[in-house]
Amino acid sequence: METRDQGGRPTPEEARAALETANSEEEATRNRPVPVWYYPVLAVAVFALFLLNAIDRPEGVLRGIAIGLTLAIALSVAVLVGRVSFRQTGYHGVRIRWGWALGGAAIAAVLALTPVLLADTVGAWIWVPCGVVLAALIAGSGIAYQRRTGRA
Repeated sequence: METRDQGGRPTPEEARAALETANSEEEATRNRPVPVWYYPVLAVAVFALFLLNAIDRPEGVLRGIAIGLTLAIALSVAVLVGRVSFRQTGYHGVRIRWGWALGGAAIAAVLALTPVLLADTVGAWIWVPCGVVLAALIAGSGIAYQRRTGRA
């Protein structure tokens, strides 16, 4: 059995194994690990915000409760997104698919603006279907992300 010096060249098998290890490690860090519960919680929170907006002209105590819940949920969503998005080290070079990101932002904007513009015309109920669609899109994109990154 031969032994080689510490400074010698690796065998082709050793080099291949090292390259495969390096490639698998790079692939594992290409996408941020997102907890499985993140997208469903985000979808439910967004849907709850839309439902609160569907309450047509709340008055008295109900108005205060609706405003308090809206602020609490919106702040919770901001904290949740901030913690999951910006508190992970080692993912500074993450590749963003800008076409998908901008498309998703445009769809979310349309689904948020539609009830704002149409609520007085068709009624506050318009918030509910828009919220259902947006929540489903958020949950669906989460499922797709988890499958694509192999974490589901």
